[in-house]
Amino acid sequence: MICPECKGSGKTLGLFPVWAKTVAQEDRKPYVEMDCTQCCHSGEVPREMIEWIKAGSKLRKKRIDKRITLRAASKITGIEASTLSNMENGIIKPDPAIEY
Repeated sequence: MICPECKGSGKTLGLFPVWAKTVAQEDRKPYVEMDCTQCCHSGEVPREMIEWIKAGSKLRKKRIDKRITLRAASKITGIEASTLSNMENGIIKPDPAIEY
């Protein structure tokens, strides 16, 4: 299936890294084109990932509605913050049993 993040192009826009001091100030832009992390810049995702993205979005909404940060959620669940982030972004399958 076509990646919903990059619409099949394999590229997305990201903020220009402020730490890129090797780039002259006049050449810096507010946004830069970068490889899509959702599809690993292939432009396509497995069909099941679409469901992961939907489930991850619900998981994020539940966390934000309870005003819990990602780090706090990590402490509550015992799951690393990076893993929770990947679940919320649909990169890995979210665990439906997660409770905050």
